[in-house]
Amino acid sequence: MGLEFDLRIATEAEVSKVESDLANLSGVRVDPSGMSAIGLESIVVTRPTGWASRDQIRERFAIFPVVTVSFDVDCDEDDEFGYVGVATTLELSMRLLDSLRADALLLLNGETPVFARVGGRLTVNSTYFADDPRVAILGSVHSKQPMPVL
Repeated sequence: MGLEFDLRIATEAEVSKVESDLANLSGVRVDPSGMSAIGLESIVVTRPTGWASRDQIRERFAIFPVVTVSFDVDCDEDDEFGYVGVATTLELSMRLLDSLRADALLLLNGETPVFARVGGRLTVNSTYFADDPRVAILGSVHSKQPMPVL
């Protein structure tokens, strides 16, 4: 099974604005088939579906996502755990949120929280980032704590 990350963003920006900001980030490739980046097979921007998960996110994290960015990590024989794609996902997520000045929740495979950014303050899932040096990619982390699966 591959790794897929969903960045659920609370923003007033339209999908087209999120796509445009993402496409303008260094390292994002845009071609007729869509967007991609190093270690990522695809990057897709959509309106979220599944009101139940949106309600859970609002209750647990005080975020009401209106746009989802999905990152499909390329896990191949050279990088079977998707180390490069995960690092790219973290970096692009933070740069996009800074560009939009938005809050968000990053989920692994649609259910495991990786980080939550609320009011500009970043909280990371201490279980996911137990001993992972990639947490440094996120920059200033305000707290680390366990986050339950949705």
